[in-house]
Amino acid sequence: MKIDFEVDGKTLIVKLDGELDYDAANDLKESLSGRLKNIWELVYDFEKLDYTSSAGIRILLENELLFKERGGLRFRNVNETIMKVFTMVGLDKVFIFED
Repeated sequence: MKIDFEVDGKTLIVKLDGELDYDAANDLKESLSGRLKNIWELVYDFEKLDYTSSAGIRILLENELLFKERGGLRFRNVNETIMKVFTMVGLDKVFIFED
């Protein structure tokens, strides 16, 4: 999976390309660890994300807990397949989605 980061003020935009499986989830967690210190808001762009595993969902939930106390966590460009997964596990009621 390819991970791109873009900083806009105190917002970090994370663009994921490929599949967020177990190995990619660990890579994402490691890549994020040094980038979140001065970040107030986290935005995931899923335009090119094809799949997420339970390990990927775990990382997203960890981010939700961390950013709930900051400016928030948002998702954009979530495709139908991934939205179905979020809905099946009830995360469509937890996460904030943009058009």
